[in-house]
Amino acid sequence: MRTIAAIATALSPAGIAIVRMSGTDSAAIAARLFRAADGTSAAELPPRVLALGTFAWEGISDRCLCVRFPSPKSFTGEDVVELHVHGGVKLAEIVLDACLANGAALAEPGEFTKRAFLNGKMTLAQAEGTIDTIHASSEAELRAGYRLVSGALSERIGKIRSSLVDAVAAIEVILDYPEEDLEAATNESVRASIETAIADVDRLLATRRAGQIVRDGLHVALLGKPNVGKSSLLNALLGTSRAIVTEIAGTTRDTITETLVYRGVKFVLTDTAGLRESADRVEAAGIAASRRTAAGCDVAVVLVDDTYGEEDEAILSELDCPVLVVGNKSDLRRPLPARCDLTISAATGEGLDALKERLFSLRLDGDLIADGEILTNARHFAALTAARDALLRAFDAPSLDLAPIDLREAAAALGKIDGATVSEEVTDRIFSKFCLGK
Repeated sequence: MRTIAAIATALSPAGIAIVRMSGTDSAAIAARLFRAADGTSAAELPPRVLALGTFAWEGISDRCLCVRFPSPKSFTGEDVVELHVHGGVKLAEIVLDACLANGAALAEPGEFTKRAFLNGKMTLAQAEGTIDTIHASSEAELRAGYRLVSGALSERIGKIRSSLVDAVAAIEVILDYPEEDLEAATNESVRASIETAIADVDRLLATRRAGQIVRDGLHVALLGKPNVGKSSLLNALLGTSRAIVTEIAGTTRDTITETLVYRGVKFVLTDTAGLRESADRVEAAGIAASRRTAAGCDVAVVLVDDTYGEEDEAILSELDCPVLVVGNKSDLRRPLPARCDLTISAATGEGLDALKERLFSLRLDGDLIADGEILTNARHFAALTAARDALLRAFDAPSLDLAPIDLREAAAALGKIDGATVSEEVTDRIFSKFCLGK
């Protein structure tokens, strides 16, 4: 297999830039480019020890570090060498060009991690966790990514698959040796194994909604009639003047979406046009956009004030999602409707922490985010759903000898998660999402 090279750090001015090589010739190539301060060749450096020395190629030199990871104790499972040079786009490019000129090939996106998968250093789910970790923009995403990288999901899936393989083997024993009179006991044991597998799969599937929120954010629509303070609330939650606020009803004509991170979870907040009947074509278009936002949100925050009446009731009657009725302008000390779940003041910030906590607890379980496996990946969800369908068919099979077909199908579906039964096309598509150098 060819030796590959790529810049493993961002192409921008920085303290350090890392150029990585993986493959049989990586140490030999590095030996032509780097010499340690004590004269040691890069190919002879002690494993996994950073050595100070000099990179030199075609008149360019840099005081840098080099580290060698011999196979199989490396990220890819192959011989790996890294050159840690001074940060800067041009120098990193020169070092990479030197590696390529001496026999390395430019790595494709995700090729280092793909080799780690192909060499048995990680499962496909762990590789996807690496992607999630790289792209995480909230603590919850980072935690979920780390859980995948740790192999916790792969281990859990592996146990379920193993129990299904054992069940198939038990059935085949009684089919091969009917004279042993094992059918009754085996039937009971197999059904118990299938029930346990279904329960395990169901527990994972039940985390899907939380997983979507961890990955994509909690989508919160700020709704209400004109001038109840939706834009003021958006600004107050963000701590900046993002939306225009005036005393003129109908100032907001279109949706405005911004992101806030609270307790490690992204809140995707959308300020909307005030909901009312309007003959103004532009405002009417904004109101239509508000209704579409409401239809696709995780939680609707309906702002009301002391003018609560039929218009507010009409807005609430349209919603088919979890709703928080929030009384705004508490600082004015006017009576707010009893229907309010909580009261705030967008002007002074009173009650905003309580609002964020209420939104969090309404749709998320904090312990689940911190400690459990969460399905953040649509591919994993599809595989588990297919496995569950096959398990149900096996459980309902009219005779024991028909169950192995569905049990094998369930095991194959689960195998797609860790890569045991996934196609090369799917594997290539997954690794194409990686950046160069990873």
